[in-house]
Amino acid sequence: FYTANNIYKLGGGVHSKLYYTRWCGGDVYSYRKIVKFITFVLFAREMSSIKLRADKIAAARIELDALKTEKNVREPDRGDLNDPTIEWRTEKPDYTVPNLNFLKGKSKNHVAGSLEEIVENFVKSWEMEASHKINPQQWKTVDSDKFMASTNGYDKYTHKQTVELGNYNWLMNHCPVELYDAKNESFESSHQIFHSAFTSGFPWEVLEVYSGPPKLVFSWRHWAEFNGEYKGNRGNGETINMNGICVVEINDDFKMTSLDVYYKPEEFLLQLQGKCPIPKQSLS
Repeated sequence: FYTANNIYKLGGGVHSKLYYTRWCGGDVYSYRKIVKFITFVLFAREMSSIKLRADKIAAARIELDALKTEKNVREPDRGDLNDPTIEWRTEKPDYTVPNLNFLKGKSKNHVAGSLEEIVENFVKSWEMEASHKINPQQWKTVDSDKFMASTNGYDKYTHKQTVELGNYNWLMNHCPVELYDAKNESFESSHQIFHSAFTSGFPWEVLEVYSGPPKLVFSWRHWAEFNGEYKGNRGNGETINMNGICVVEINDDFKMTSLDVYYKPEEFLLQLQGKCPIPKQSLS
């Protein structure tokens, strides 16, 4: 006797013409009928998920437009999202929900056209490319031939390596493995870990810019509502903050040739594991 889960796991290695089973003690079903039924269930679940996502985006758009009018704030510029030639990792991203969470949670309201806003939008464009553009040659924020990135003075990575590893992995490659094992996470799995922990998104903002091009030095804040789960520890909606400094070298085309990030991810990861208290609210 097999449950639906057993059948699903067995599916790849079973001869469909010969295989029959009892489903939880009921009638005898052919393997083909079972696979057909499971396919229908998975398809229905996917359609339901797409509908829920569309409804969430539509509701967020209404709230976002109202917030922009009420507070006189602007959505961030995340780059060339409408370019039809872009090779996306999966699909073109929709930033309606992330933009809403960013505007609701940010601590700074930079002047339009200021260096702070320019740098903030530039980094958000880079993050969009790092998360969603699979072809490094299509990135507009990076000089692909010269770019090198590092965290806290540790190993340097080429542009190609950062694309393959994903931002989470190269940014936390120096962390103790009991907190985050970067070497055993893929691009996809690393994103899934933090998407599962922060189901409402993981916004980022510039706090202050200390020097302008060609060497940008600025402080930043990353924050999120811990309303998901990390390594078995479930959050209760607490806001987790992480702060740091970036040193970025820019060429004449306003593309990055180097990125050095300085921050302490250990406390952040300990908070996610429930091994360190989360301050009620600590905006820098």
